[in-house]
Amino acid sequence: MKPALRAAVAAVFVLSVGACQTTTGQPTEPLPSRHVMQASFNPDEAAHIHQVGSASIEGTLSVPDRYDGTMLVPPPGSEIRVYPDTAFARERIGALFGGRKVSWDPVDIIDDDRRFKALSRVGRTDEKGHFRIDGLPAGTYFVVGTGFFRDGARLQKSALLYQKVTLAKGQTLTVTLNGQ
Repeated sequence: MKPALRAAVAAVFVLSVGACQTTTGQPTEPLPSRHVMQASFNPDEAAHIHQVGSASIEGTLSVPDRYDGTMLVPPPGSEIRVYPDTAFARERIGALFGGRKVSWDPVDIIDDDRRFKALSRVGRTDEKGHFRIDGLPAGTYFVVGTGFFRDGARLQKSALLYQKVTLAKGQTLTVTLNGQ
């Protein structure tokens, strides 16, 4: 099959699958493939992430299969990022998730700022999907996990999951990143 025909067939398949609902009720309509950021990144708004605090976020990352809802534990070492709640972060999360808690659709963020990821805290999952990030200052954050799911053809693909949380000084908050 010629590359152009193969791409057209794949696009029709993606569009037809995207119009369906999963068995878990999660919409599978694809998100726009590009988003041009309107908010400017202000590093001063997020700088407190590198202060040493007494709060912690712990939890579990599991990824729902896009089509049958089966929960999959991602491989050990899957990334968990904690981003401060800023105007830039809210717009970026909105573009990546479109009002959902899980996204399987890659979105090209135009005018993204490399400093955004640098002003985050990073943790990794263990073999059971558990993670813990200590020493956070009090504040409101987006906890974003990167995991894997298998599509209808049983191919591995990445998925993003998130939850917005507010931490008090000294608090340990338990989150479940599972797309719900």
